[in-house]
Amino acid sequence: MSAQATSWLKLRVEVDPHNREAVANFLFELGCCGCEERESELVAYFPEARSVPDVRREVAAYLTRLPALGLGRSRILAVERVEARDWNAEWRKHFKPVWVSPEIAVKPSWVPLQARQDVLVIEVDPKQAFGTGAHETTQLMLRLLEAYVRGGEAVLDVGTGTGILAIAAVRLGAKRAVALDKDEVAAEAAQENVEKNGVSPRVHVFAGELDALSPDARFDLILANLDKRTILQLLDRLGGLLVQNGLLMLSGILVEELHRVEGAVGTASRKQKKKRVEQGEWAALVLKKKGGKMSKRRLAAIDVGTNTALLLVADVSPEGEI
Repeated sequence: MSAQATSWLKLRVEVDPHNREAVANFLFELGCCGCEERESELVAYFPEARSVPDVRREVAAYLTRLPALGLGRSRILAVERVEARDWNAEWRKHFKPVWVSPEIAVKPSWVPLQARQDVLVIEVDPKQAFGTGAHETTQLMLRLLEAYVRGGEAVLDVGTGTGILAIAAVRLGAKRAVALDKDEVAAEAAQENVEKNGVSPRVHVFAGELDALSPDARFDLILANLDKRTILQLLDRLGGLLVQNGLLMLSGILVEELHRVEGAVGTASRKQKKKRVEQGEWAALVLKKKGGKMSKRRLAAIDVGTNTALLLVADVSPEGEI
């Protein structure tokens, strides 16, 4: 949301505990700028340009579909205009350290954390940007980075938010990372976090889109923790930015919508092979550009909250599709 906004549209939704993450993800897809989690509800803030009737209609239509998907019922409690305020200043009071794995923790700078010396501790101050480590898709991407980064990679983080994934990538051994976000507030937050974590020489942050990259820019690893709609729009372009045998990690996709992205992988670019990751309501894809063979490996289980993510693996060779 623009820093000059004078008012926001505030939406309160009563949610079933099993629906919480799915509804939050939908609200971000719809364009919300921040989402507070309370005991039995979500409070989302939309740009002042959004109309109350439109937001109410779109959210209500989504919520009515949940029971048919085997999810609990949720309902809109209120939609109203409120004076502009920093939603994160309120929410940060509840921002606690998150253990993503036994080897990775994410914490705000104002909260102390005791950890072993060999634990990767990432400090993130979110400002008004997405990516605190609390969201399951962020945790899943961090675990995938932990599994796949071998050292020396050139990384592109698209929609970097707080910069958490780019920071993690270089801390895990990647040579350098480019972190971009079209939201200037997010880019500013990412730059501050990059400096806070001591990786500014290796992480270049800028506010902009893919068009701003050099025409000959290529990457070993591309990270895109976005949403289904944006992923579908960018899929072919991201594939074109990969080096041969490079990896593209996609997250922010609901399991129920995964088939659409998988279908696009098969038609948008013949240069990619696909792996599939599932976790609760969430799904992700790890794509490999053709030209070589990926060794078979398995993550026994990625525990995120009360859910478990399994990495489904198969041999990938230049011949044939998976």
